[in-house]
Amino acid sequence: MENDMMTLADNLAIALILGILGIAITVFTVIYSFMESTKERKKSLSDIIRNSAEAQPVLESDLCFARVRLKNLKKMNNFVVLIIVCDILAFVVYSVRLVLHDVCWLKITSILFLVILSALSIVFLMGYLIQYYKRFKIED
Repeated sequence: MENDMMTLADNLAIALILGILGIAITVFTVIYSFMESTKERKKSLSDIIRNSAEAQPVLESDLCFARVRLKNLKKMNNFVVLIIVCDILAFVVYSVRLVLHDVCWLKITSILFLVILSALSIVFLMGYLIQYYKRFKIED
């Protein structure tokens, strides 16, 4: 009975680790594509402003917005990379723990990695949702 519970817990933990890894890689790819398009927009705006004989305040504000957006996207992607690295480490430690199941410090380390990974994922999601609702809140 106890062995069945451990097998179920191990299966759930591996599913959680791989699920978060898949989601994190997808989010990384999407954010990276936004970064690339924002970078291209920033470059084209810079070229237009540089080659223009007169001041263009609308384009300059668009360029400023593109810089801020790129900076925010880089921060988000760095956090996602942290989640991916932690996830891969958790998978490695958990896989080793499954082979060497009698080593106590591996059990503690694998649980610690799962807790850290879950916490990072929740923090990222909450941060994203807060940023989303601040940006798109409906004003009366």
